[in-house]
Amino acid sequence: MHVLIKRFTELNTDELYDLLALRTAIFVVEQNIIYQDMDFRDQEAFHVLLYADDEMIGYARVLPFKDGEGMSFGRVLVKQSSRGLKAGEQLVQHCLTFLEQEYPGQPVTIYAQEYLRKFYGKFGFKAISEPFDLEGIMHLLMRKSEP
Repeated sequence: MHVLIKRFTELNTDELYDLLALRTAIFVVEQNIIYQDMDFRDQEAFHVLLYADDEMIGYARVLPFKDGEGMSFGRVLVKQSSRGLKAGEQLVQHCLTFLEQEYPGQPVTIYAQEYLRKFYGKFGFKAISEPFDLEGIMHLLMRKSEP
């Protein structure tokens, strides 16, 4: 597996199409979330593209945290057929390494689906909110303050 990290303006049309198709497949179809995925934050984000051979199998975006200080990452996904290969862990680790290099000392706050609390906990994230409903799925805010 290999990773590319690109600004929105650096994405080619195939990469953009692939990441939007993956986001729709996972969040709209698989998780049955009816929401506007394209939220006009992609233009300010760094896009983390995870590939196995020439196929995009994972994605996340890194951007400023919208409700406070520091940075965030979100829209974290792994293609259903690629789960169980530790691709999600690699994806999160690439996001964190990028943030440590480009935004040292900044706290990282994420909106995590509640069932992933332990997964993100392995990376040093701690819940800073009670669970809340976001688009029909229980989420919580989690923060990693230390690099």
